[in-house]
Amino acid sequence: MFKYTVSVTTGKQKFAETINDIYLTLVGTEGCSDRILLDKSRFARGSGRADSMQSSNGFFNKLIPFVRSYAINYNKMKQQPVVPVDVSVKKILGDIVLVKLEKEEKVLNDHWYCRCISVTTPSGDCVEFPCYRWIADDKEVVLRDGKGNIYIADYAILEGVQANDTDPDTKQYLAAPFCLLYKNSQNEILPIAIQLSRQTTAGVGNTVFLPSDNEYDWMLAKMWLLIPHIRFTIAINTAAREKLISTSGLFDKANNTGGIGIVEVIQKAMKTLTYKSLCFPEAMKARGVENKEDLPNYYYRDDGMMVWEAVKSFVSDVVRIYYGSDVAVQEDEEIQAFVQDLQHNMLQSTLDSTTGLPGFPNSPSTMRKPPPTQKGQVDMKYIMESLPDRGRCQLASRSSLGSQSVPGRRGVYPDVHFTEQPVKEAIKTFRKKLAEVTNIIKSRNEKLILPYWYLSPDRIPNSVAI
Repeated sequence: MFKYTVSVTTGKQKFAETINDIYLTLVGTEGCSDRILLDKSRFARGSGRADSMQSSNGFFNKLIPFVRSYAINYNKMKQQPVVPVDVSVKKILGDIVLVKLEKEEKVLNDHWYCRCISVTTPSGDCVEFPCYRWIADDKEVVLRDGKGNIYIADYAILEGVQANDTDPDTKQYLAAPFCLLYKNSQNEILPIAIQLSRQTTAGVGNTVFLPSDNEYDWMLAKMWLLIPHIRFTIAINTAAREKLISTSGLFDKANNTGGIGIVEVIQKAMKTLTYKSLCFPEAMKARGVENKEDLPNYYYRDDGMMVWEAVKSFVSDVVRIYYGSDVAVQEDEEIQAFVQDLQHNMLQSTLDSTTGLPGFPNSPSTMRKPPPTQKGQVDMKYIMESLPDRGRCQLASRSSLGSQSVPGRRGVYPDVHFTEQPVKEAIKTFRKKLAEVTNIIKSRNEKLILPYWYLSPDRIPNSVAI
């Protein structure tokens, strides 16, 4: 057995203590502890008075445990707000990344103010988990360590979106999950907790799935996390409206949002869409993942920045050939009309300088069973019944292949639209830079167990297709 020493610190405010049950769970990268009830007798050395209370009155006798517990707890909190708790486990939990606190309310309005939790590992390392909050009602609180090694993937945009209901024979489901990711000492980013519901109160509906859970519980939770990667294009063309999001179109047949749901997602996204959010460096900064030292080995950011810089350099070179100044751009009525049509007046009314605009690919999927709300009820049969059937897989594959069917990859233009020599030189330089990026990614991937090719220039099409 291995022992972790946990110090639970209650605030010094008035009425910070509680007589309700408090449960604690340690969550590590290699497993988690059992759910431990913080024994109220450990919150005090006892005043002795509660133990000596007796009565022949049955009702009063029923109150004695509550009175005794309150007296013990109150005296202890006044004398020693830090309570040590030993947590024994059969195997090392790895890096301790989360502390889960659960409060079961037996006495109404008896809140608890938790100041912080510190965990001393069997090797002697100490990890601090700041809390500094009141824990009220039947509530679950998950504390992250104070080092800033935890990241969140949050799909709140899918909350309340209507799932596809166009097929009476196959019900489809949609979730709005969020996942906690941990950067360990080897600079690996690992999922450590997934919640498929948006509920905030404790109970069956907001189960948090952990790597230490049943193999199939954790497998299915990760599948639900991957499903909502719905990437849409803003400048969707007429063919897409006719074949994808129309009634009985591809989205209605193969996607868990359906045509109606994807419109809801786009409407939600457009409410928060800004010009800066379309610029890759700004998007990384807004997410708090722009620093390579804080978050190394984040290949989406690293590769994306290299591609962004190559494209930005190319676009700048071409724009400077045709527009001598920002004023020339502002006075170009056709390009201003194009930008206004593209943005639907939602980002900015005019294009004021020599900058470009990006686009996005599209690849959705579906699930045929609802997200699990309890642990221990999932097996491989349930997982297979959750995944899309053969017909929907074929439709999704057709959509994915169609989106990559545009002739030419990034930097390769089969049709010669530019005949001027300066532009030809700019294209040549662009291809050279993209080849350099491709080689950097290829060299890195040779050292990885799981290669990351998503933003390798030789695999990026020039645009989307139907």
